[in-house]
Amino acid sequence: MAMSGFDVFRLTVIGLSVAVLILGAVLLGLIYSGRTAWLEDLFGPGELAEIEFATLERQSPSNSYLACPEGLCTASQVDQTVPVYPLSVDALQQRLIDWVDGKPDVTLRRLEPETRQYHFVARTPRMRFPDLVTIQLLERGADRSTLAIYSRSVYGKSDLGKNEARVKTWLAVLAPETA
Repeated sequence: MAMSGFDVFRLTVIGLSVAVLILGAVLLGLIYSGRTAWLEDLFGPGELAEIEFATLERQSPSNSYLACPEGLCTASQVDQTVPVYPLSVDALQQRLIDWVDGKPDVTLRRLEPETRQYHFVARTPRMRFPDLVTIQLLERGADRSTLAIYSRSVYGKSDLGKNEARVKTWLAVLAPETA
C-alpha cells in the first residue's frame, strides 16, 4: 500500500523531531559533564582585549557588573566603589593568584604584566556558560592598593545577578580583612 503525501510529511516531521531531541540531550550531557572545549572553539569566550577602565563603555548594565575605585571609571555607570586597601599591590596580586588558583571554574586567559591587568573566563556552575572577568590592580602609594573589576556575560541579555554576585565574592575574598 502506497503512503500518501501527508503520511510522508508526518513521518518526516516525527523523524526530525526525534533527531532534534536526541541532539539536544547529547549537547546537554556534554555541557553538564564539563566537556565544553569544542563549544569554545565554535563560539569562543568573547573578546579578551585589554580594557582601559577610564574610558570603558559597558556593553549592557543588565548582564555585567563594574566595580572601580572612586574617580577611575568616568565613562560608565559604576555599580560599586572599591576602597583603597592598606596592602601593597604585590600583596594584593598574590592574594588574587592564590585565590583563583583554587577555582576550577575560573581560567586565566590573558595577562597584561605592565598594567597588572588579568583577563579570566569564569564558567557558570550548571550550564557552564563563559563569563568574562577583567581585573586591574592599581598601586596607590607605599603599601596601598586598589583594583577595578568588570564581569560580563558573553551570552544573553540578563545574567540574573550572577556577575554582581561574582564581583562581590571576589572583592570580599581579596579585601585584606579576610587575610
